[in-house]
Amino acid sequence: NSNKRLVKSPKVMWNDPGLASFLSGYYSPEDILQSRSAGGLFESLIFLHLNTEKELMTPKPRLYYWRTTTGKEVDFVVQWGRKLVAIEVKLSSTVKYSDIQTLKLFMHEYPETVASLLVYTGNEIKVMDKNIIAIPWNLL
Repeated sequence: NSNKRLVKSPKVMWNDPGLASFLSGYYSPEDILQSRSAGGLFESLIFLHLNTEKELMTPKPRLYYWRTTTGKEVDFVVQWGRKLVAIEVKLSSTVKYSDIQTLKLFMHEYPETVASLLVYTGNEIKVMDKNIIAIPWNLL
């Protein structure tokens, strides 16, 4: 579809969210959580985890992100062979059905998607929809 595409160029991300926090002047967890950058720093942390996991796999998967021309996006798309896994990141301790709408859109556009993950800061694994699971970030 000409309105949607898998973005092959990477997002600009810090490989070290701790260094990014320090250089931004956030010296405590409270400073980070109160900042406008908190969501982006959390996304960088998940990126760090995904990059590490990617390096441990054989063959190595590819990591992309996806966005539409209208601004809908999925934070990470892992491509391993012909299979895709879509990952959305939310800096929230709770998840709502509305949080998975872009994942559902992605899965509709790319039927080769085997699963989607909503990574969040809560403590429970939750089945959100068919092949969409919300997982705590520390289980990633």
